[in-house]
Amino acid sequence: SADEAVNEARYFAQLLAGKSFCYPVFYDVEAGMVTGNDLTDIVMAFLNEMKNMGYNNVGIYSSESHLNNYVDTFRVKEAGYAIWVARYSDSEPHLNNDVQYDLWQFGGGVNYIRSAEINGQTVDQNYCYTDYCTDHVVEEITVPDYEPVPDTKYHKGDTVKVINAIQYDNGEPFGVYYDEYSVIAVSGRRV
Repeated sequence: SADEAVNEARYFAQLLAGKSFCYPVFYDVEAGMVTGNDLTDIVMAFLNEMKNMGYNNVGIYSSESHLNNYVDTFRVKEAGYAIWVARYSDSEPHLNNDVQYDLWQFGGGVNYIRSAEINGQTVDQNYCYTDYCTDHVVEEITVPDYEPVPDTKYHKGDTVKVINAIQYDNGEPFGVYYDEYSVIAVSGRRV
């Protein structure tokens, strides 16, 4: 929900406190977030809260498909936020309404443009079309210490089962595992 996105932004901003980046920090929107036909209000709630907390250089990262099907990218760009689109292909992504993106992730473990490895390691690879680092000024940002709204169903001492996690070996998936963990702390939705 938009309220949860605001809590996530506040938590994220606290993690970033005291750090400065010339590239934007991005809100990663993945398939598991798709709960309806439009994620735009959730995305905008996160990005707007980050901006309210002093982080002016923020954006959204997602696949071309998710951006075109679930996010009004025109609204995101109109508000001044960056867009980083993932499309593992040898042809550039195309966003609805010809919205311009700032970065293109074109490969990782699968790479149609060049080798998936750099210095012997499989890595995600990107093109950046915006010069974020020229005249970069380090900003001093003070992040308010918000208390997240407790909204998890889990409590300290509960046992949780993690499913659908994939282990990787040098960038290649080699197995799915299931494991149980004891909750040692709860903060908002995080356990």
